[in-house]
Amino acid sequence: MSPSVAKSSEKSDYYTILGLPVPKRPGTAQLPLDTLKSAYRRTLLLHHPDKVAAQQASQKAALTPDRYFTVDQIAEAYETLSDPVSRSRYDEDLLKNKARLLARGRSKSGAGLETFDLEDLDYNDSSQKWSKKCRCGGSYSVSEQELEEVASEGEVVATCHGCSLCIRIIFDTVDEDSITSRQVMDSEHDLTPL
Repeated sequence: MSPSVAKSSEKSDYYTILGLPVPKRPGTAQLPLDTLKSAYRRTLLLHHPDKVAAQQASQKAALTPDRYFTVDQIAEAYETLSDPVSRSRYDEDLLKNKARLLARGRSKSGAGLETFDLEDLDYNDSSQKWSKKCRCGGSYSVSEQELEEVASEGEVVATCHGCSLCIRIIFDTVDEDSITSRQVMDSEHDLTPL
């Protein structure tokens, strides 16, 4: 079966189907075969028609239609990701498709992307990253380096590490020289009563 991003993106990409992190760049996914097999088996058990029917009957954890995957979808995801050549081709298509979606999301209307100010994200000093929880349970994150790369734009698009959702993060850039000169000016005009 030939990997088709358009077909798989109707619900989710192959990585999301198998509960694996989506690579940020083609060919960067370090995906050992045993990890892939484990994810495949786990996903098959979770979405097996008999188990889903039992879950829905007991009303415990019914899967919503957008989170239910057929055995065929799961098998197609596994077949594609288990073959290095197919996975590489799929990754390239997937990331091109995401880039098109992001480009559309950057239009003036901003349709399709939720926008947050950088101040809305939590900052982690040790990793030097800002992050925000996603509704899937994963998180979005952006590093200091990523912000510096797009400083002239004043915005960056971040993809959730657990699913394929994206958010726009807007931020103000501050010129360090202007801070220094402003601080110097403030200190020169500091009037203290005698």
